[in-house]
Formats: sequence, structure tokens, C-alpha cells
Amino acid sequence: MSLVGSHCLILTTEGQLRPAIIRASNRPLYKGSSSDLSQAKVLIEWIGVDVQREWLELAADKFQALFVEDRLVWAKRVSQQRAVAWPAKSFSFISGNISRFIDSLLVEYLLDKERCELHISEIKDLLISEAQMTLSQHPQMIAELNQWEEEKRNREMLTGSTPLNGCRVNVCSTQSNKDWISGVVMAHDTISGDLVVIEDGTNCSHNVNPLQVQVWFAKL
Repeated sequence: MSLVGSHCLILTTEGQLRPAIIRASNRPLYKGSSSDLSQAKVLIEWIGVDVQREWLELAADKFQALFVEDRLVWAKRVSQQRAVAWPAKSFSFISGNISRFIDSLLVEYLLDKERCELHISEIKDLLISEAQMTLSQHPQMIAELNQWEEEKRNREMLTGSTPLNGCRVNVCSTQSNKDWISGVVMAHDTISGDLVVIEDGTNCSHNVNPLQVQVWFAKL
């Protein structure tokens, strides 16, 4: 799956772990790929700051490591003085100049968003259908799981082979700090994934590829 649209954690040179979202990239980049990142750039949107978006060179030394949200897991956690399995999001190491994450992952627990590093033996994959039964007394956790699944399905549809002509979408503007472009898909190349989006109110056309610029189905 493309890195575009993924939540990520960036370990700064000061040792701070900052959350962000990858909104665009200068070429298609995929999770689990071993491709050369020397010329790769991503447009990240920082979460919780005023100046939200900036281009980041993955091979530069402006950060120690980039971790990208990977999957849902049950992660070991000490709660009320005993170890429990807690639903969490795992983040895989993508780029950086540290090497300690060979057999460990970063996880972010649901609800309070606390993060920690765990050995891979301390986590296991989470199936939403099973978790919904286990967490039936925790509706907020279930809501977070369902939102994660919906976002994943949304991205898979936008980068798949299903024709999207006529769909209303929002497109991340790579030329502004916060803006999104709303419009309708007028043409869709199902082989390359390229979309032609006609912007609302202007009739301007935008050629975008969801593998490189985040596109989202607009809510009616």
C-alpha cells in the first residue's frame, strides 16, 4: 500500500517523537518496499501545530527516524499492576539513521495515544471482527478500530481498479499549507491510477494520482 495518507511518527534530532500524516510524495512509495529512498520526498502535515505542512527529504539528516502506521495489534501493556493485551496501532521503521528497530516496533495504544517500543514477541495481529466481541464494553475503542478500517478501505478503493468516474472527492493541495480541493472525478485511468478532477465552482481541472497525492471520498 502507498505511504500517502498514512499516519506517521517522526523522531526528531532532539529526540522528540512527533505525529504527522503523509499527504503527498514526489514519486510512488510503498510500505514494505526496499526501494532506494535517496531522492524520495514526502509532504507531511504535522498534527497539532500552526505551520502544518512541509516537504521532508527521507535521506536528509533533519530527523532520526520515520515510522509509518502499519497495522492493528494487541500490544502488551501494564495496567493496574498486571500485564494485559491492549489494542494499538503499530508503526514500522521506514527511514532514518538508527538501527535498533530490527526486532521491535513502535506502538500507539488506543484511547490515550500513549506510545512505546515493544519487542515483536510482545504484540500479535488484531482482527477487528474478534476485537469487537472482546471489546464490547468499550464502544470508544470499537469506534477507533472501525475508523481505522474505514480509512484503510477508502485508500484501497482509491488506488484500486474500480472506476471512480463521477465520484466526489477531496484532494490535498500541495501548494498550500492547509487547503483541500473539492471536486468531481471526470476521468480515471484504472491502469495508471491517474484522475482528472474538476474543481467545484471554478471548472479547473487537476490531474492527480492517489499514489502520490492524498485523495479522499467527499462526504455527501
